[in-house]
Amino acid sequence: MPTMSEINDTGRCAIFTKYLGPTNYRPGRIKAWAKSGGKLSVTISYPHELSQSQAHAAAAVALCDKMGWTFGLLHQAHTENGCVFVMGR
Repeated sequence: MPTMSEINDTGRCAIFTKYLGPTNYRPGRIKAWAKSGGKLSVTISYPHELSQSQAHAAAAVALCDKMGWTFGLLHQAHTENGCVFVMGR
């Protein structure tokens, strides 16, 4: 377990993703958003050629592209409603 002095606050926000099921008018989608203020979200059509984890990562990368955010690594963890991503080096 890291000590408080070993935790590095990069000042970057977390990206959350959630699967949105199909409706009568739209196919399945994945929404990615960040809670750091403003309208930081993007919704992509579900990429069926990818695995579930890769599909959520694609939505997170789409949000990063939209916002012009760059990162070395994108760390992924699963939540009860989708995934959460944190940018790393």
